Amino acid sequence: EFSKEREKAKARGDFQKLREKQQLEEDLKGYLDWITQAEDIDPENEEEDEESKRN
Repeated sequence: EFSKEREKAKARGDFQKLREKQQLEEDLKGYLDWITQAEDIDPENEEEDEESKRN
C-alpha cells in the first residue's frame, strides 16, 4: 500500500519537473521570438547604431 503511494508521489514529482522544463523552454522560445521580431521591425535603427559606433 505504501509503496504504491510512494510510486504515485514520485510519478507526480517527475511529471512536475518535466512540466516545469517544458514551460521554461516555451518561455525561452517566446522570448527569443520577441527579440527577433523587434530586430525585424527596426533594422534601420540597427544600421544607424553601427555607423555611430564607427565614427
